[in-house]
Amino acid sequence: MPLYYQIESLLRSELSTGRYPAGIPLPTEEALIRRFGVSRITVRRALERLVQEDLIYRVPGRGTFVNTARSVEFRIERNPADLMGFEADIRRGGFTPAARVLRAEWIPTPSDVAEALGLEPDAEVLWLRRLGTASGQPLWIEDRYIVRTWAAQLRPRDYATPSILASLARARGFSVDHARVRIAARAAGRDEARLLGVRHGAPVLVAEFAVSAGGRPAQLVRARFRPERYAFAFTVEAQGPVRSAASTGEGIRDRS
Repeated sequence: MPLYYQIESLLRSELSTGRYPAGIPLPTEEALIRRFGVSRITVRRALERLVQEDLIYRVPGRGTFVNTARSVEFRIERNPADLMGFEADIRRGGFTPAARVLRAEWIPTPSDVAEALGLEPDAEVLWLRRLGTASGQPLWIEDRYIVRTWAAQLRPRDYATPSILASLARARGFSVDHARVRIAARAAGRDEARLLGVRHGAPVLVAEFAVSAGGRPAQLVRARFRPERYAFAFTVEAQGPVRSAASTGEGIRDRS
């Protein structure tokens, strides 16, 4: 077993048992070199692997620390069928939601957004890019494209509301008909990784909501979440013949 892996495994075990308390730097590279009797490059390789897993993080000039947000259970479950329940789901998990506006401007509708919402190519939409947090920890980054009818009802201070849909529903009486939801995963780009606090290329959970209201397109939201902090959970009921069989207590046989 490589030396760096032996050191990594031992440090990982010590992290899991709470040997290194929050706010106190881990032993320096020099201390680890003396402890294990290995080269600096071996120690650095072991630490780098723990950094990549988000178990520890470095602060220039101060040292290396335990990532307490990673070392404890931090996952918020979300039912995508409840479009207005985003803030409530975060609060139910014991966290405080917040959003910071990174960009806010009117732009010509991108072709893929126009196709998803059924808009004319020359239409303008309000584009918001926002970073969302849960109790100060980065949770999601989103690009939100809002059609003019809806955007006209928003004030600049509304842009930082964690759930813009719920805010419009409460304050303006807007109601949502339905939304098409698409969930996928992909690697984080460089800017996304920086904002979400993950390494470049790490997996992120991607959710796209194409929302309609009053029989017309309202907005498209593309959000990327840290997957270890967020999960989609919903109940699925069987339909048609499968549901009938389940209701009579009959099992479903695999005849393949």
